[in-house]
Amino acid sequence: MQDHEFRAFVERVKLSASIEDVVRTRVGTLKRAGRLYEACCPFHEEKTPSFKVDPERGTWRCYGACAEGGDVISFLQQADNATFMEALKSAASIAGVPLPEGGLGSAKRSKEEERNKPLLELLARAEKLYRRHLLGPEGAAARRYLEERGLGPEVCEIFGVGWAPDSGSPLLTSATSAGVKLEQLEQAGLCKRRDDGSGYDFFYNRVIIPIRDDKGRTVGFGARALPESRGKGPKYVNTPETAVFHKGRLIYGYDLALATLRKEKRLVLVEGYTDVMGAHQAGFRSVCAVLGTATTDEHAALVRRSGVRRVTLVFDGDDAGARATRKALVGLLPLGVEIDVAAPPDGADPCDLCIADGGKPFAELLDAPMPWVDFLVGRITAAEGLDERSLSTEVDELLEVVRVVRAPLHRAALLKSIAAGLGFDVADVRAQFEDLEKRRPVRTTPAVGRGAPTRGPDGPARGRGEPGGGGSRPTGAGSVGASDAWFPGSDVPPPDLVEGGEHDPNLPIYAPGEIPYSVPPPAASNRDRLRERRERQELKAFRDLTGALLADNGLIPRYLDPGGDDFFVNCPDPHVKVVVHEMRVLYYEGPEDVDVDAGNVAAALPEGIDKSLPARLEELARHGDAGILASDSLTFILRQDHRRAVDLARRELAEATTDEEHELRLGALADAMRKLQSDTT
Repeated sequence: MQDHEFRAFVERVKLSASIEDVVRTRVGTLKRAGRLYEACCPFHEEKTPSFKVDPERGTWRCYGACAEGGDVISFLQQADNATFMEALKSAASIAGVPLPEGGLGSAKRSKEEERNKPLLELLARAEKLYRRHLLGPEGAAARRYLEERGLGPEVCEIFGVGWAPDSGSPLLTSATSAGVKLEQLEQAGLCKRRDDGSGYDFFYNRVIIPIRDDKGRTVGFGARALPESRGKGPKYVNTPETAVFHKGRLIYGYDLALATLRKEKRLVLVEGYTDVMGAHQAGFRSVCAVLGTATTDEHAALVRRSGVRRVTLVFDGDDAGARATRKALVGLLPLGVEIDVAAPPDGADPCDLCIADGGKPFAELLDAPMPWVDFLVGRITAAEGLDERSLSTEVDELLEVVRVVRAPLHRAALLKSIAAGLGFDVADVRAQFEDLEKRRPVRTTPAVGRGAPTRGPDGPARGRGEPGGGGSRPTGAGSVGASDAWFPGSDVPPPDLVEGGEHDPNLPIYAPGEIPYSVPPPAASNRDRLRERRERQELKAFRDLTGALLADNGLIPRYLDPGGDDFFVNCPDPHVKVVVHEMRVLYYEGPEDVDVDAGNVAAALPEGIDKSLPARLEELARHGDAGILASDSLTFILRQDHRRAVDLARRELAEATTDEEHELRLGALADAMRKLQSDTT
């Protein structure tokens, strides 16, 4: 099934599925309240209804603790803990829309899976080889270490623990003898190449821990040095980033914990592999770990899919643990779930707490967590010797976390708790927070920028100054033209350029006369004036949507396709298209720990594009709820598409020359009118 056919099917399902009827299949208490429907939110506990369904827009929204919302498909994803494809099939079934004959498989996704299949097979074979080494004579020291940690053979088998010997390159030898090329082993992150062209095993003299994706497939490995090898290298080494291994998209133990998470609705996050294994061995099956990185939008998506309503962080109680807690909170707080912290006693390891006394110490720890804000405030109050400047910096770090909280009332309550915990007046804490908003730092080191490798719009990674790279077009007066191909698929020169190639910074973002390349001169007819106004509104909708994605990166997977095959191809503003292109590259191909914010996007923009545009768009979006803004903007954009489809159908009907052609085009017009009618009624 082609991508455009798939998108058309998705739109057909959304238009055919009455959202109030779909929601009522999962929320029996949904009742009419004026032009909306309402009920108590099915995704968190509450007594007063805050869950609203808008049948005119085809959207739902929780105005309570969740602060979640979306369309009919996203509702079924939340309600059923389903993937997008599972929810799409459910919505189609409820709406009575038959599935396409060829199924719903995406050609792009199928090609990617087919391309990655050899890597996954290599990794699976490597896991078996490491496992044999652990159970063989050469794995005696590793088995002794695991036994001393209290990890028995059964849990080691469940998690696939193995051993990489300290001599030779047994994996390379075994694989090449079976006809596997060194290049393939490099691509899987299993081997490295020396300067002379020979290869060697990437892992050696380490306990090997397979890292699996949400489907249970081994996509990489974590390797731990034995205690006697301390000082000879880092304690842990991970598989380098590959086509299938991305730390920011994986939660260790998630595949084994998923069934329990859906049942218990609580996720416990720890820091280490052995912590997860020890917890599962003791019967705590809801314990997982992130791989030494901040929680990302992909992590949050996995948490959302699991349906959990509470996340407990069990990190060390030292400074490193506090930093890890802040990093985790930034990714998790936008989910609207309850988050608390259970800090182990000083020097205690979660794995040891799980092993000792049948796991009783760990159970007691989980039974007495504290709110996350109290934990971070407590870290500040417990610090000794903080001067005024250091205290202000620590408070800023805490307020940076508060900034990701979406609901204004929730933020206000947090600021009040922080003031009470630190002994400050709440007005002073609020002033510090508002000042932090004004002096919000802009990154000066681009993650993807000039001189840095980046994927060009038409091909593989190139430097900005190289031929075909993202910034290779010349600048200067008169240098911009259709032949420059400055943006993929565009034959329109960037508008509003002044001499020197820069965008006029004084130009208002939403000025009526700003888009001469898409809006005709004012005409006398009401129809022309209406079309002009709608085109300005459409441009505003695209810009609002772009700003919403900058303000809330969690929305990016929902609205931006990794390959650029989404509705932004119809955006009438080439400047915005370039901004969105750089956002897409930075999000899907940039470093995992770099935010897709206005500063980083601006740093990646090619010459001739206004560097202040991302910040202006993001700032406008921050005045409201980014999720609602994005949903409303997309609704208007799609409505405009349907209006254009109606206009096209009318023109084609007028050009019909035979009765058969007239009847066919009349049916097309009726279909287009039905879609537009469903938008506006």
